[in-house]
This record gives sequence, structure tokens and C-alpha cells, in this order.
Amino acid sequence: MAPMKKVAPWALSVLLATCCFASAVAYADDEAPSEQEAIVVYDAPAEEQEAFSEEIVSSEDEEEALVESDGTVSDEETIPAQEEAAEEEPAAVVEERVTPEEKVASVEDNGSAVLMFSPSGDSFAGHEADSWRFRNGYPIELSEDVDESGLSAQAEFKMWTKNSKGEYISSNGKVITGAKRRGVDVSEWNGHIDWAKAKADDVSFAILCVGGTFYGSKKQYEDSEFLYNAKECERLGIPYGVYFFSAAENVYQAWQEANYTIQMLKGRKVTLPVYYDLEWEGVASTSNRTMLANISKVFCNAVKAAGFKPGVYASLSWWSYYLTDSCFNNWDRWVAQYYSRCEYEGSYRLWQCSSTAKVNGIGGSGVDLNFDFTTGSQDKAVTGSGNNPLQGMICPNPPSALKASDGSPTVAYRAHVQNVGWQGTKTNGATAGTSGQSLRVEALQIDVGGVSGGVTYRTHVQNVGWLPWMSNGMASGTSDMSYRVEALEIKLTGDVAKSYDIWYRAHVQNVGWQNWVKNGATAGTSGKSLRVEAIEILLLPKGQVPSSGGATVTYDAHVQNIGWMDSVANGMVAGTSGRSLRVEAMHLSLSGVSGGITYRTHVQNIGWHGWKSHGSLTVTTGQSLRLEASEIKLTGDAANKYDVWYRAPIQNIGWQGWVKYGAMAGTSGLSLRMEAVHVAVTPQGSGAPVA
Repeated sequence: MAPMKKVAPWALSVLLATCCFASAVAYADDEAPSEQEAIVVYDAPAEEQEAFSEEIVSSEDEEEALVESDGTVSDEETIPAQEEAAEEEPAAVVEERVTPEEKVASVEDNGSAVLMFSPSGDSFAGHEADSWRFRNGYPIELSEDVDESGLSAQAEFKMWTKNSKGEYISSNGKVITGAKRRGVDVSEWNGHIDWAKAKADDVSFAILCVGGTFYGSKKQYEDSEFLYNAKECERLGIPYGVYFFSAAENVYQAWQEANYTIQMLKGRKVTLPVYYDLEWEGVASTSNRTMLANISKVFCNAVKAAGFKPGVYASLSWWSYYLTDSCFNNWDRWVAQYYSRCEYEGSYRLWQCSSTAKVNGIGGSGVDLNFDFTTGSQDKAVTGSGNNPLQGMICPNPPSALKASDGSPTVAYRAHVQNVGWQGTKTNGATAGTSGQSLRVEALQIDVGGVSGGVTYRTHVQNVGWLPWMSNGMASGTSDMSYRVEALEIKLTGDVAKSYDIWYRAHVQNVGWQNWVKNGATAGTSGKSLRVEAIEILLLPKGQVPSSGGATVTYDAHVQNIGWMDSVANGMVAGTSGRSLRVEAMHLSLSGVSGGITYRTHVQNIGWHGWKSHGSLTVTTGQSLRLEASEIKLTGDAANKYDVWYRAPIQNIGWQGWVKYGAMAGTSGLSLRMEAVHVAVTPQGSGAPVA
């Protein structure tokens, strides 16, 4: 793992590359180096490389004049200090091919360990994530920094141990201030580990690779050694955490990574943090700072909700240039810098100091070595359940922004709209989104305040389908993927659900405003590829219905084995569908307009009952007789301004089409039960409601 380096090490690499080659050799992304080649990797801010290149000379004497015996450059003005370049963009990692002979010479000349990697083997085939650790899906073994003594970390790996006082010492023999314990991080590339030998060799903790994401397909993969490593650590009592190699480019992909990680930890006993490994070159840019902060919030908040302690892993250069948002103060930092000391000035828990340490029981050319600056006494083992309480999108904005402040029962909500972004918060029936502008709603936040209890909701999203249920201000949708919300469902939870109903409606592409629905019913469409363009939400005491700005029809049904069901209004379903239960009676009433509503029903063994009006009961509660048909009319001024539409699902037939003006919904003479009723009042000439 090659983080930002001290000036002298990368300068030496540049000198070595210049002496050995006429020019660098570039190769395609899908072309791996041959087994006869090694890779020299160095990175530094572009301005530093340019300034230093002006001082490179061809003669051996002049070269020696530039490099002191301690591995530093004598002319300090040639290379700006690290802190002076803190806001500059790091240059891309530079790679140059060298022969095995040149590799050996580089070790002799400057003490830097340049190691070959072999592209043979299939275990990592297709793991398509390039970073400063991996190239073309294979791990790169990188040059270790030269320390103050001129010796590489690899050459002095034995120094990463304890002195006679029991203090951990670095590659220069100096005490690592604050280091409490030594551990390793491993993946399938470290092979099959003998953890008993590793524990006996002062491995006090481990960080295990749980898996990662293919950067092309964005699919997750499992590290082939994870389960074995985890079970062995648990068996031997070695505290361990995990890391997940991210290739996310938006919060939805980070959500997928978090859920995959949580599933992989089901049944495992994780003691240390779950780290989000941020090192993929595809997002390494200062212009991605906000995105990197947002995907980290998604991942870390999800693993925290699942009971684990979250953390973030990155190199010193990433921490210095890319991961600068204050949100990273909320989680454990794990800093990679291959040097005799960690030069990160902020707080951190783990320091990854070397990738070539030698530990008993772990084969190969070396293993990543880490020091923990906590005792670990605050850590506790968490047995993963595989459940993520925050399944779905996690908004980068705090849910508390939607809480009601005046103490009154309030529903607050807002929409993320195409070309607009997050709009301001709306409350109690106000419109969120747009109408008449053909702009899609892409995500929603909903919260309730002034009451005991909460709200849960989900959205049906283009190319995704129904997302998991969200709650209390979290975002549902895909705010950075430009996908339309096509439908939504909302429910109240806790005490508020006992006294209130939550009503909502959607403005839908090519349809307009739909009728109000409530308490988990679907608003919008699914399977029709139509965007939701706006929503309105109301929190009303039970028994109240939304005002339509005109006529409102309210109705309820008495159903077999259930009794009277809650009143509904304007296009909602009263009764049941698909449960083979008969409607036995119903009431209807009209408000918001002068005039009235009349209705009659065809009843089993009785036939047509006389016309009823304004909430009068249609028989037959207590007689177990089915309603088989109904007819409904408007009267007075209402009949001049509105149409009343109605329909019913019928035994063995299903939902019939909409009818109006006293036409029959249902059947007569066929002995088939009505199972529900669906009624809507619309302005005259506006057509039948949308189901």
C-alpha cells in the first residue's frame, strides 16, 4: 500500500528511473507486466515532480551531490514542503518497468526494496479494482520508504517489534509513541495463514478483507479466505475487524456495499471496527470530496446501525487531499504510510506502517503490519445478524432538519427533483416537487413531529423496483443516479398510528393528480414507466378526510369476519380484494358541495333495496348476506358540477371497469358477491379516475 511519501524516497525513485531508462513505458489497462519485470511506483504532487525534474542531472558526481547520505535532497528549495502543497492535486501514480537486474541494483544503490509481483494464479482474476495497491486486478508490492537511517522498512522488519522495555519500536529503532499493540491486515493474497503461529509472534489483532466491488460491473465479491480467517481468529481469541474494498461512485452503490458487508458478517463475532477501504483510482480526485464523504456516510451509518463500529481506511495522501470532510471525524481512521513514523496530523486509531513485514505463520514476501494506538478495552464482540436497520438510501442531510418545531402534530417532507436538487421542507398538504414542468421526483424524505411515534415509507424507482422501507427522515430514492420515483407507500408507526391517518397523493406524468390514498396504499404507478412529479402528504385525525378543494365522497364497508372497516375517501378502496370476503353493508356521504349522494344495493336473497342518501345504512349487518351490486348518483348542484364514478371486484370476475350516473357495478341474478367498493368524485368531463 503506497501512500504519500517523504520527499527523499520518491526523489530517489525518480533518480533511479532517470538513470535506468531513457523514457517511461506506458501500457494498456488490460495488459499486465510480464514475470520478468517489476514496477517502481511513486507518487507526489505534480508541482513537486516538475520542480525536482529540473534538478536531475546526467553525471554520477552531480547526482551524488543532490542526495545526502541520509536519503534527503540537499537543496530544500527544489522541492516544496508537503504542507505547502496541501491543496494541490496529487499526480497520478507513475509506473516504470524495470528488469530484475535493475531491481537488484536499486536495492543496492538506495536501500529501497523494489519487489516483483507475479500475475500468475487465478484467485484474483476479475477483481477489477486499480489502486496504489492493485494494478489490473493483481497486487503490487511497492517500494518501501527509506527512513532516517537510510534503511528500508523491509530491510529492518525485525525492528517493528518491542525493545527491552516492552515498547514498540519503528524501523529506525525509535519508540513508536502511543502504540499499544501490533497486528496485521490480510486478504486472500496472503494465502492460507497459520493463525496460531501468527498469534505467538505478537499478532495481537487482525483486520480481515471481507470482500470488495468490481469497478466495472459494480458487483460485490467475497474474499476467498475471509471465512477461514474469521473462524480461526474467533477460535484462537484474536480480536479482529474487517475491511471492504470500495469501488462506489454514488450513494446507492455504497448502500449495496454496506449491505453486502453486513450480510457477510452474519454469525461472525467482530471485535474491531468495520473499515471502508477507500483507495480506488477511479474516484481519486479533489473534485470528488463531497461524493467520497457521502458514500462514506452511507457505508458507515449502515454498519453502525447493524451494531458494528465503523471506520475508514486510506493512505496519507488520500487523507490529506480527498477525505477532508468533517464527517470523517465521526469514525475511526486507519492511515497507511510506509515510513518510520506516521505523519498524519489528525487523530487516528491504526497506522499501517509496512507491507513487507515478516510474521510467523504468514508466507509470501511479507504482510501488512499495523499498530493500534488504543488498548482495545472499549471494543466488544458484535455477532452479526445480517440485518441492516437502515436498509435503503441514507441521505447526507440530517433527518432532524425535518422535525416539527412547534409541538403540533405535523408531517414534514421534501423532494429531490430533477435539475433542482433537494427542495425546501413542506408540511401538512403543501406540494413537494413540481407540476407542469415535466420534472421527475428522484428521492423523498418524510418525518413526523409533535406526536409519539414515527413514519415509514418506500419508493418504487426506475430500473430498481421497490426499495426497502425507510423511516423518520431518511432518504428513499436515488438522488444522484437520475432515476425517477414511480410510486410510493407511507405508513405511520407507534402511538401516532392509533389516532391519526397519513394521507398522500401523487402528481403523475400524463395522468395529473391522483386521488388521495392512506396508510400504506400505493400512490403513483408501477410497471408503467411514469414519473412522479410531485406529492402532497397530510396527517389527519382518524375519521377526517382530505379536502379536494370541492366535492369529497366518504364511504366505508362492513365486511364478512371483519365488521366495519375504516372510512375512506375519493378513490380509495373500501373492503378487501383477493381475500374472498363479502361486503355486507356500506355508508356513503358527500361534502364540499351543495347537493347530495344517493345509492342502493342488490342484496343476496332480497334483491334491490330502496335508495339511501347521506350516510344512511344499506342493509344487512348481522344477517351474513352478501351485496351483489350497487348503483350511485349525485343530486342537486353536485350533479351539475361533478361525476361520481364507482367500480367493484366481483367473486370469480375481479375488478370491473368504472361506471357512473347510476349504472350498475357488480352483478344481479348471478349470486356473486361484491368484495369491495371504489368510489371517486371528479369534475364533470374530466374522465374516469386512474386506478
